[in-house]
Amino acid sequence: SSVELATAKEQLTAAVNEKTLGATQLQTRTAELEASRTALATERSARADLVLTSAINEGRITQAERPEWQGKLVANGADFAAISTELSTKKKAVNTSDATKGLGARKGESTVSKTKIAAINEAVSKKMSDAKLSHLDAFAALRTERPELFSNAAS
Repeated sequence: SSVELATAKEQLTAAVNEKTLGATQLQTRTAELEASRTALATERSARADLVLTSAINEGRITQAERPEWQGKLVANGADFAAISTELSTKKKAVNTSDATKGLGARKGESTVSKTKIAAINEAVSKKMSDAKLSHLDAFAALRTERPELFSNAAS
């Protein structure tokens, strides 16, 4: 009958419209998913750069090891948190400690006053002339005979 045919035609049109709408929504969601994946990859790469720069600055890895660790951090399905923790607990490969730290405080230990230097030079000259010794011999003899002249205490 024509009523059944008209109803079937309406149902068919509604089904086609629904299918078209579903296909459009699927395309939209697929595009959104791809945009999210791209944004996530960009963020992960930027975060990996920060983690690696920090590890290099701390001496945990060298610049030559950077590409290997970059690959581990940004690989598909990589557990970023676990790899980052592994990297942060890695034993230091490079000594980054300050080799001159605190050396300024040691300056006073070896300071010998000008008066002490003058006294040593005068004593060496006197020993050289009195005992007819070379400078080295006079100096060595004075170190034994008068050790107080050579102490590190400033006078």
